[in-house]
Amino acid sequence: MWSGIRHELRLALRGLARRPGFSASSIATLALGIGASTAIFSVAYGISLRPLPYAAPDRLIRIYEANPANGELEHDVAIGTFHAWREGAASISCALRTE
Repeated sequence: MWSGIRHELRLALRGLARRPGFSASSIATLALGIGASTAIFSVAYGISLRPLPYAAPDRLIRIYEANPANGELEHDVAIGTFHAWREGAASISCALRTE
């Protein structure tokens, strides 16, 4: 089995040595493909795959308010409203992040 693989590898290397232009373009294409794949994975990992930097990321929530009379179905909660809700609900124990 190994001798067959060595034989095929020698044939491939001889063929690449006969055509250096084709060899260079093949190697450049492979290098660009591997580099692009690595860059895309790095961005995807940084955005969506990396765990959140919190102690219990599965417990994070985002709270919205709704005012159907004005047509506002989803907008951020005011700080005062959040504090009032926090005093009334024991389950809201996370730290407040202001932007």
